[in-house]
Amino acid sequence: MVGVITYDGSQRRYGLIVSSPCQGGPRTGPVEIGLNATDLRLLRMVAEGAGGKQIARTFQISISLAGRRVRQVVKKLGKHSRAEAVAHVAKAGLLEAE
Repeated sequence: MVGVITYDGSQRRYGLIVSSPCQGGPRTGPVEIGLNATDLRLLRMVAEGAGGKQIARTFQISISLAGRRVRQVVKKLGKHSRAEAVAHVAKAGLLEAE
């Protein structure tokens, strides 16, 4: 599997383009994980153990909105929990400091 991290400045989004050739089988096309800089910052905070109050304080939003934003990012990645989302993005190498 080969992965390339990209940044699209016009849309302010990070992405991971993965190409996974199968031996003896067809090649799968590139897959992009579309996360913007805010999404990545939020996931970094979750990975560091930040709770709703700390996320809300950092982004200057309500605690309920912070929880909603985390759920939206988890859903955007097609995962079912914060832990799954963080593991997925960490495996892709997107949690490293900017």
